[in-house]
Amino acid sequence: MKRKNKTQFVLLGILAQKSSTGYDIKKYIDVSMSTFWNESFGQLYPNLKELVKQKLATVNVSKTKSKQIQKTYSITEEGKKLLRIWLNEIDYEMPLVRNELLLKLFFSMGIDDTIILNRIQHYKELILKHVEDLQAKARKYRQSSLNSKIQRNWVLAIDHEIYIAEAQLRWIEQANAMLERTL
Repeated sequence: MKRKNKTQFVLLGILAQKSSTGYDIKKYIDVSMSTFWNESFGQLYPNLKELVKQKLATVNVSKTKSKQIQKTYSITEEGKKLLRIWLNEIDYEMPLVRNELLLKLFFSMGIDDTIILNRIQHYKELILKHVEDLQAKARKYRQSSLNSKIQRNWVLAIDHEIYIAEAQLRWIEQANAMLERTL
């Protein structure tokens, strides 16, 4: 089965909310979606160009006050239709987890357990900071009106990431206990 280009749906979803430049789209992803999704400029611009080519988006070219060219992208009716189809689909893939700690742990046969324990402790500190940041975001969204579907759905996404981080913290405790027993 051919994998779907999720970047195009990220772009269509953002453009369905507001016409935007590539820079503004990247900023939006970094601020609002970074807990569960990321995209690079190298992914965004070719996909924006492809959306325009497929008539799923339009581009308006203008000049800024500093005479620089600015491209503002907007979703078309065809783009909205494709986004709705994708949003209504139930089939999706299990997310691929890329975790450098787990990769290093997998290959750490010849590494001293105290080094592994230190790595896990560092990872725990990263996770605790991440949870703190997520909880702050969730509080911010909860304080505003959750009557908005967008706000409610953002809170659901953030809560999901908090639960995953809490599970990682439980794993860290188990891993520490296992490693300490073998020291």
